[in-house]
Amino acid sequence: MIITLKSGERINTETDLSAAERHIIQKLMIWKTIVTSEEAFAEKIRKALAAGWNGSGPVRPGPAASKIISEFKDEIYKRR
Repeated sequence: MIITLKSGERINTETDLSAAERHIIQKLMIWKTIVTSEEAFAEKIRKALAAGWNGSGPVRPGPAASKIISEFKDEIYKRR
C-alpha cells in the first residue's frame, strides 16, 4: 500500500515499514475513524506500540511510521 502524506511524500508500506510497523499502521487507520478525541487516539497509539505485532513486544516506530502516525494525529485534530 502507498500512503501519500499531505507534503506529497509517498510511503510504500511494503518497503518502508517493518512488518510490525505495518500491522500497527493498519490498526491505527481503523482507529482514527472510530475515536472521538485526540486523547483516545493517543492512547490507541500507545497501546499499539507497546503491544507490538503478534506478541512481539514494544515497537519503536522508524521515520516513515512516525510520519504516518503524525499525519493521522493531524487528521484527528482537524476533525474538531
